[in-house]
Amino acid sequence: MIKTPSKLGIDIALNAYRENAAVERSRFVNLLMSKDNEQTNADFQILIQKYLF
Repeated sequence: MIKTPSKLGIDIALNAYRENAAVERSRFVNLLMSKDNEQTNADFQILIQKYLF
């Protein structure tokens, strides 16, 4: 079992998708990337921490 504080670097994840066009993106990732801004990223970070994603 791996336990983390549920901190995901949203910018790191989105940059990885941007840098590698060969990686298949889900509709959710596409939506997140289309809304890529500081507030959306902060809100998503809070969501994954709250629900321990």
